[in-house]
Amino acid sequence: MKVLVLGDSHARCFTGKIKSNIESIDVVSVAGASAQGLTNENSKFQALNKFRTHLSKNIDYDCVYLFFGEIDCNMTIWSYSQKYNVSLKEQFSRSVNNYKTFIKKEINPYFSNKQINLLGPILPTIKTNMIKFQNTNRKNITVTQSSRTRLTNIFSQYIEKFGYKFYSINHLLLNHHTKLFDDKYEINNHHLDNRIAKKLWLSVLPI
Repeated sequence: MKVLVLGDSHARCFTGKIKSNIESIDVVSVAGASAQGLTNENSKFQALNKFRTHLSKNIDYDCVYLFFGEIDCNMTIWSYSQKYNVSLKEQFSRSVNNYKTFIKKEINPYFSNKQINLLGPILPTIKTNMIKFQNTNRKNITVTQSSRTRLTNIFSQYIEKFGYKFYSINHLLLNHHTKLFDDKYEINNHHLDNRIAKKLWLSVLPI
């Protein structure tokens, strides 16, 4: 089986050896790539053009996994709403609709619906009182972890209805008492440790 993974920096957990039944897995990861920016040819991170370049190689993959949304739910939707004085609902819809458009225009020409798999963004890991200590633009997002978690769950619910296979590890990351990301994973930024992330994803994915 030949597998392609397209995503933001969280997709990097899929690099390296996966399972014996996987002949090859190519990971095209663009740090900072939001779902909202997937239709923008002139985006800062050039995600769309990088993904197009790889897809145009016409490698005969058996399936593709798409891993986007964490940046939208933790930064883009909130910051754009403030910056452009538009509602959160409008910004949320833009992220969801752009993601859907990206799949229709860029992924469907190469993969059938049955070959497309969506991975839900992981639960927000950064605590409310720790945002200001981040070394990225996230430090300007004064939104509680609870609010970001709620938005992440709603985003996942929406993309799950796109009509493709959908997977999430958030039930494994959730502290059922706090209803937030479980502190037992002990991380200091918005990424899970790649080894932990890979192990959790492989426990729910059919690869």
